[in-house]
Amino acid sequence: MLRIYLDFDGVIAHSAIECISSAFNVWSAMHSDLLDKKILTDLDCKNSIIEISVANRSLVIPPEHYFCLIQSVYEQIKSLSPNTSQASIEQNFNKNCKSASHILLDQFKRNFFEYREQKFHTQSDAGWVQENPATFFTKELFKMIKSFDVEIFIVSRKNYMSLDKWVSGSGYKVDGIFGNEELAKFENSKFKLISNLQTEKSPRKSIFVDDTAFEFNSSGWSDINVVTLEAGWGYNNLSDNTNEILKKINGNLNDLYN
Repeated sequence: MLRIYLDFDGVIAHSAIECISSAFNVWSAMHSDLLDKKILTDLDCKNSIIEISVANRSLVIPPEHYFCLIQSVYEQIKSLSPNTSQASIEQNFNKNCKSASHILLDQFKRNFFEYREQKFHTQSDAGWVQENPATFFTKELFKMIKSFDVEIFIVSRKNYMSLDKWVSGSGYKVDGIFGNEELAKFENSKFKLISNLQTEKSPRKSIFVDDTAFEFNSSGWSDINVVTLEAGWGYNNLSDNTNEILKKINGNLNDLYN
């Protein structure tokens, strides 16, 4: 049996626009002083913040850092000498990540997930998928594995409800969903969570596809029989390597079952 662990944002689905738009609404609600001054009701300002934030989505790892990203973009746009280059945004983002209080970031994270939950009360599962369409990789992967004994596990920093709703609306079958809540039990480490899953049910071979190199930092992947593959079609600065990754997965399938 081959087991494939997949990140969600950027790998399984194109979710950046929805993530940033939702995060912007939560961030702006926490800045009532700016709203009172009608700064953020300026449509051009809002659209610029969202557009530049989407372009710099790869900076965000934990969901609470959406706050720091949007704050950084806003500060750059409204500065006396606006500079929205990637280098400038990244520098300001890192500064805000270090200076923001844990209380503030925790509050944003709670508000962010609550905002989504409220939206889910009126939005259909299919509507959620429409907001977060499947990537070409996802469509081709599920076609490829139809005739093979493969387990698909989602391992994401998104909360469980968001992931489960997407799976329900997409029609794709997965064998496990592990979101932000489950990661918290393993020190927010995907390696530690996956290592635990490998120990519980050890398959012959496993693959982990993510678009964030940070997630591969541990040197113990080979010890738990997991091959890591970085997704160039996700939220990073790599070239699109969808076909290359699909070929590698197909090669593993053929090695196991032929």
